[in-house]
Amino acid sequence: MTALLLHRILIGSMIGIVVAGGAGYYLLSGMLTQRVIEADHAKIDLDISRSNVDTLRNLDQQLKNNQDIIARAQDIVGTATDFKYQDQAINDLNQLAAANGVGITGYSFPSGASAPPQAGITLPAGVKSVLVTINTASPIAYQNYLRFLRALELNLTRFQITGVDVTPDGQKPDQITNSSIGIMMYVRG
Repeated sequence: MTALLLHRILIGSMIGIVVAGGAGYYLLSGMLTQRVIEADHAKIDLDISRSNVDTLRNLDQQLKNNQDIIARAQDIVGTATDFKYQDQAINDLNQLAAANGVGITGYSFPSGASAPPQAGITLPAGVKSVLVTINTASPIAYQNYLRFLRALELNLTRFQITGVDVTPDGQKPDQITNSSIGIMMYVRG
């Protein structure tokens, strides 16, 4: 081997080593960049998960702190089992009437299907409305009658007054006779 040939082999080897090193650097750089991107995504996912866990903990705490509100919200609409197919509704109405000095002589429930809701009211899924007519005893003190109507309005919206028919007592101006009250009752069913 001559010195010229040995010199060319040495230069060719050095060029090959530089090219191989550049290619290796390029490949390793691409792999490291991909690993950095994956690590960033994992960190972002971890941050989102921590945020979701914190949000869930806050919601859980709010639920625990507001159990009384949740219980009252569940009482807003009576279920068919709450009313035991009209019996509980009658008991609730009798209690309201007795507490306000109003006698009830009878109830009128529609036969079968639920009543259509009032105009402009959209009922949630699973809730139906039932129209009930209450006939009151005669005579009734007007103030007691007004307190009874107010108690119906404040009854956690299980009952909504749809109509009132009142006749004044001809002999006592502070009393009424022949009264009937239309009520819309909302039940899950």
